[in-house]
Amino acid sequence: MKPGGKLVSLTQLPSAEKAAQYGVTAKFNSKFPTSEDLYTIAQLIANGSLRSEIDSIFPLSEANQAHAKSEARHGRGRILLDVRSV
Repeated sequence: MKPGGKLVSLTQLPSAEKAAQYGVTAKFNSKFPTSEDLYTIAQLIANGSLRSEIDSIFPLSEANQAHAKSEARHGRGRILLDVRSV
């Protein structure tokens, strides 16, 4: 994220100290996302305004390894399961 960017967390209250350290605005969205919210996010991803870093993609049969990597907190970015690999 670039300085001046906006971080919106859907799972937990983001750290105000870390936000200040990196020069970003951080907010917590405590409401449940609506279909309109999800559509807006999809459009931001489609036009390149929003990016999500992917650390790794595991086949569904290796969900236990994906979970172990997530719990170890050594990944950088999203850890995904590919359900098409069943």
